[in-house]
Amino acid sequence: MARICNLALTRRDAVRQWWEDRGFSAEIRQRFLLGANKNGSEAVIPLWSRGRVAGLARRKLEGEPKYCNPEGEKPLFIPGPVGREIFLAEGYIDALAIAATGRSAIAVGGTNISGAQREELRKVLPEGGTIYILPDADESGAVAAREWGADFFPTTRVCQAHYEGGKDIADAFGALGTEKTAELIDRLMATSNDMIDIETEIAAEIQGGPRKRVAYAMER
Repeated sequence: MARICNLALTRRDAVRQWWEDRGFSAEIRQRFLLGANKNGSEAVIPLWSRGRVAGLARRKLEGEPKYCNPEGEKPLFIPGPVGREIFLAEGYIDALAIAATGRSAIAVGGTNISGAQREELRKVLPEGGTIYILPDADESGAVAAREWGADFFPTTRVCQAHYEGGKDIADAFGALGTEKTAELIDRLMATSNDMIDIETEIAAEIQGGPRKRVAYAMER
């Protein structure tokens, strides 16, 4: 079915243009079997999971909700090989953009990571590997980044949500292209913080005196 939806792009100009506007060339679309639904109103994303397609997600070009996912437990979205440096993001398009630069990418499919997804991530993370979290540039993204960072500490580092004016790495990819997005990811990785640094900064800003700050630091 993923291949059929990919072939449908030859007849669905609006969806093909949507993918191109997001930075996904014909070569990248073919690599990940990105496609269109039969009436040309939705982009179709194969839900890759370590080399196989676990289902299809649909992304509306217009209207809400934007995404329609298959029913049942959602596996992690893993569009390519997993190396020692993994970039963890919220959205499928984010992960596709990261993978297009040649890096290991995993998407949760939102901000709420399930227990099954946590266990899956622990299994795929190689020994000595590092998870670099690329949060969306909003409050829910910041909260999710801290939660994921704490869940997988000490293997995690949180990148700053600086995407050249966009809200996520997918926006940056659409604006910058593959090569410049790769350079941006390198900069974000180089300036990333571990959870001890992040929690220490938060504790320092807590009002109420040293006791409250120490209590917060000890709890975290």
